[in-house]
Amino acid sequence: MMQQSTSRTSQHIVKIDPEAVKTIFDQAQHQADALIEFYRLVFKERWDDIATMERWPSVSPNTWKDICRLAMDLDKRLHPNVVQGGLFMNQGPSTAEGLKDWQVDISTCEVTYKNELAGASMPSVPKEGG
Repeated sequence: MMQQSTSRTSQHIVKIDPEAVKTIFDQAQHQADALIEFYRLVFKERWDDIATMERWPSVSPNTWKDICRLAMDLDKRLHPNVVQGGLFMNQGPSTAEGLKDWQVDISTCEVTYKNELAGASMPSVPKEGG
């Protein structure tokens, strides 16, 4: 079923490499590419199986600031006429106390995987006049 939890367990914590995150933002050709690659790093091989994600994973305040600086630098370089770091601020991870730096808590988001949708039937739509 959907991945959702309000309590943090080791299975919900993903350790990410700060150098890998820096490389993502240094090599990105668009801010959206950087955000997608960041989430690919977090969700690993399951990223391509995700159909929807509600809410966002969480990181420590220090990690959030470090990644936001990378996003702002990317926007300065590629998108000088947008709010620097705006996409990251709107669709990147949120912050949570109690996380170590460079840990991502995925229990704060609700993920639906494509295989979960494949078995779901669509509700029927009544025909007009009937």
